[in-house]
Amino acid sequence: MTARTLALVVPEYRTPEARGGGLAAVADFVADTFDGPTVPAADRWHVRVVSPRMFHGAPEHASVLRPTSLVRGPVARRRPDTVRETWDVGTRTPEREANRYRPRRVLTDLVNECDAAIVIAGTPAIGTAMRDVEVPWVLKVATLVEEERAGRLVDARGLRGALLRRTTASTARLDRAALRLPDAVVTLNDSMAARLRELTDRPVHLLPTGVDTELFRPAAQWASDGPVTMVSRLNDPRKDVPTLLRAFATARTSYGLRHPLVLAGRHTLPAAHRQLVTELGLEDHVRVVESPSDAELADLLRAASVFVLASREEGLGIVFLEAMASGLPIVTTATRGASYAVPADAGEVVPFGPDLVDDLAAAMTASVHHPTVARARGRAGRHHVESTFSLSQAGRSWRSLLATVVAEHTR
Repeated sequence: MTARTLALVVPEYRTPEARGGGLAAVADFVADTFDGPTVPAADRWHVRVVSPRMFHGAPEHASVLRPTSLVRGPVARRRPDTVRETWDVGTRTPEREANRYRPRRVLTDLVNECDAAIVIAGTPAIGTAMRDVEVPWVLKVATLVEEERAGRLVDARGLRGALLRRTTASTARLDRAALRLPDAVVTLNDSMAARLRELTDRPVHLLPTGVDTELFRPAAQWASDGPVTMVSRLNDPRKDVPTLLRAFATARTSYGLRHPLVLAGRHTLPAAHRQLVTELGLEDHVRVVESPSDAELADLLRAASVFVLASREEGLGIVFLEAMASGLPIVTTATRGASYAVPADAGEVVPFGPDLVDDLAAAMTASVHHPTVARARGRAGRHHVESTFSLSQAGRSWRSLLATVVAEHTR
């Protein structure tokens, strides 16, 4: 039997310029869901990864900075030596942000050669590139651009702020246009699902993202003296590392916390954050682990005492699931994703407000100073992930949705 082909459309998929690993992690899970080694033969698809380039300097673009490329037009290049068939796709004049979301023939042709498609996106706008696609397709989103950039917009000033507000408004219009195009929309938390249902008449589904509960597993014994550990994109302002550093310093000075802090994740910690470490007198108490492998990350989590994150915005937060799968109690801010992903018996979700730094400090200290509570939270979190977010459970949900979408599209 000839395998069906699924186009998995993922902006800037595992390129050097990719902002972070969240989209790539979801994409890898979805790809494994349809062509992984444990997928039943009847449910198997060949996966073609199509990566629209969002970096304005990507060679696949037809750019005003390279006049000969304007004559050539945008191109699709297949990456050599990849485990999965992977294509990088450019657009015309990417210097204008809206053009990075526009339909282009090279992308449409790659997708239309397949039997169905799933778009993995942070915000919906990239879905507008699928306007001319004829096969059934699903759009998975985490948030809306206005929410994603809310913190930056508050702080934006001058000409740079005006430009950010203008591009955000333009992209927000594309968000809404994109939501009208797919056969179905998928999101990762219940409050975002409700918001999306206000913006589209397409069916909106709440589907889990799977976590490898064998790789991310608890240590034989909870590390009562292990570090307080954060995992995130180290250079992403939405993760608000400064607030976490200030909370950690307060936990030491006001609450008697003596555990070290580990900051782990993709990219490098910005110089301003390193300077803040020095200003807070934390040089001997903070360890930075840049771009750990999955295996190294799993080891870091097993060695930790508590997982802490001070994000301003999270659609779901795969790191919460990985930390809970590793048997850790959670302390985090009350983002949409955390409020959905972290049950009350698995940790503490701290509300935003003027006392956020002190509240985070108190919560992270309490998590390691009360071992009985910490162990109970770790067990509850592990059970929650196994029952809802394991690879097998989540994979079945995604395969069932695509089968339904394909069947309804062909009626």
